[in-house]
Amino acid sequence: MGIDFRSGSYSRYVRFGKRTVKDGEAVALWNMRGVHRQIVGPALVRMFYCHIRFLDRYSAKAEEYLRVEFVDGRVEHLPGPVSLYKNPVYHSRVEIQEVVKLRSKAEFAVVYTKVAGAIADVSAPAAADDEDASKGIEMKPSAKPLYHSVRSGLPSSEPTSEPSFSSSTSLVRRIVQGPTAFMPSVSEEVHAFSSPSKSASKPANVLNANQTFERVEVALKSADGGACSLFLNLDLRVTDVGALLDFADGGDLFKTASKALSSDLLPMAAGIPWDDLSGAVCATLADSALAKLPKFVQRMTECGVAVTNLTFLSLDASSALASVLRSKAAKEESDKLARERASFERDETAAIQEGQIASARGALAVEKERAAQEEGVADLKVERRRARVEKEQELTRMEKDFEVEMGKKAFEVSDGREQTKNEETVKFLKELKALDVDLTALLEGGENAASKMVRAAPAIEALAEQMVKRGFWSGPEEAGGRNGGFEFVNSARK
Repeated sequence: MGIDFRSGSYSRYVRFGKRTVKDGEAVALWNMRGVHRQIVGPALVRMFYCHIRFLDRYSAKAEEYLRVEFVDGRVEHLPGPVSLYKNPVYHSRVEIQEVVKLRSKAEFAVVYTKVAGAIADVSAPAAADDEDASKGIEMKPSAKPLYHSVRSGLPSSEPTSEPSFSSSTSLVRRIVQGPTAFMPSVSEEVHAFSSPSKSASKPANVLNANQTFERVEVALKSADGGACSLFLNLDLRVTDVGALLDFADGGDLFKTASKALSSDLLPMAAGIPWDDLSGAVCATLADSALAKLPKFVQRMTECGVAVTNLTFLSLDASSALASVLRSKAAKEESDKLARERASFERDETAAIQEGQIASARGALAVEKERAAQEEGVADLKVERRRARVEKEQELTRMEKDFEVEMGKKAFEVSDGREQTKNEETVKFLKELKALDVDLTALLEGGENAASKMVRAAPAIEALAEQMVKRGFWSGPEEAGGRNGGFEFVNSARK
């Protein structure tokens, strides 16, 4: 025994053993003679050459019910909340189904009831004394159990099974209007309305009086044979459910509306070429669209439906027509591109020619400008060379003038210096004469201090230089230093 609940997938053949059936589990047990018995836990089952199989449990909530099909052909509906173990000895199928819920007065359900004999159709709500018949079976527990006991799983003494009918069995249709919720009895069948939505997994058993169909497609063909599809939105309101079931195609409102639209739009499109069809459809489906669709309005009125709104969406070409239109558009685009290419090439050639002419003109202008610049550069070079020569000549002239000026100044300075020396010598000699000094003896006086002092005097030195220059006596280098460095050359001069 594990902690998990075992289901119908658990089946064993036990020669000798036991099994614990937990509370919430049930088993079907066959002994070696094939005798069956059902055991609902909690229980400890001892087995000797037995076959044991755990049973699947089905539970219906408060807004659900169990549809149980027995192996003998009977069918029972068990209103929830209820649970049942599916035993293959008794049951062939057990399904959990939801009750029919109508949440507003705009929602309807159509119920067909099997009765014996011919009974008239009931298309309107029943009278007050037959309220249960108009609303179906109410979701209230009955005084007697109408379902299998969870413990035993065995049929009750008075099951609510489907009654048997004679060959004269008829169907009675009744329309249930919300708000309400009911579970159909075994002898009742809820009408399934088709849905235009491709995502719907199964037909709906509730009809909403306000219907909105998006992108309703109507196949058209133009006067020139172009197939296309018209897409529009439809807003409809069901005013008579009975008329819808009687006159619509099996109660399929979407299919009926599509056919009714085709009956008006097909003849109109057949006389208009494709190029003008879109504008014509837009004009037809304008504000007064319903007045231009009499067959559609009449067909909807017969089916108990009022048209509240019709909106045109688009007109799309079929694949074949789209291919032709694409080919035509491609050819037109190709021709347009060819014309544009030819025009572009002409413009490009003209632009190239103009560019070449402008380039030649520009090259000539550049050449002229270059020549003018070269000429200007040459003139500038000549002018600069001339200016440089003039500057060099001016500089040479200035250098010569400077040299002459400096020579003059040097001569003037030398002459002034010579004159000063002479004046100083004469003055000195005059002073010596006034003192009765023998100049010759003094000059040749040898190395005594007085002679050296006299010879060192600037005036004597200047006089000696003049006498050496004029050859009266030799200087210290020629005299070899005799007599203090001076010696008369010619004694007669002395």
